[in-house]
Amino acid sequence: MNGMISDDRPTAPDLVLAQLPGGTSNELCRSFGQLPLGKACKAIAMGHTRNVDVFRADARGYGGGQVTRYGFVLAIVGAAATISWRAQRVPFLKRLGPISYVLMTAVTSLTYNPRSYRIRIDDEPEQKLPMWSLMLCSFDGAGEGLMLAPGADPADRKLDVILVGDLGHLETLTQIVPKLGDGSYLAHPKVSRRHASRISIDSDTMVRADVDGESIGRLPMSVTMLPFQIKVAAVSRS
Repeated sequence: MNGMISDDRPTAPDLVLAQLPGGTSNELCRSFGQLPLGKACKAIAMGHTRNVDVFRADARGYGGGQVTRYGFVLAIVGAAATISWRAQRVPFLKRLGPISYVLMTAVTSLTYNPRSYRIRIDDEPEQKLPMWSLMLCSFDGAGEGLMLAPGADPADRKLDVILVGDLGHLETLTQIVPKLGDGSYLAHPKVSRRHASRISIDSDTMVRADVDGESIGRLPMSVTMLPFQIKVAAVSRS
């Protein structure tokens, strides 16, 4: 998708993103019920499309310079981004597909400590919060077996902001991780959810940042919803 956008604008207004399930988790195909290759091909052949939001994420790259990525599923920092980074950096784990994320989620739950963040949401004053992770979701799910933001609308021009607070290792492993599959983790008193179109995140410690399953660098990161949508091939218009 990053090849479809230049200077915060689509390179051509009539472009359609036609996705095939060839990745590790295939979030977009899974969200549209087009995970089987046959259904994904049918979506392309039918010519039907759905509009989805696009956001821009700016972070500090691992080399120290600024990195910009355009995304449409989710941007994550903290423990969630560490899970993604760990699952991808070990070749044999990546070949396991979604199972690699399950394994790294368990490991990270037992080893990752919350960090102190400075967060600004839209035009609100900056907040200082201890958190285990922060997730900015456009879709409700993220890969196999994960329901991070139930009911999230990928075309409402808002991000669902999930703040996972100051959790201990055992608390994370027993009360958060088992409930990521149905979204019931959101009921935990240290987890909050709201909507925003702009958010900036920083920390005095090293915190990884990830956009749509790609580890792009570290904080500080800013994420902004862009004022246009892209067309995505879908089986139906519903």
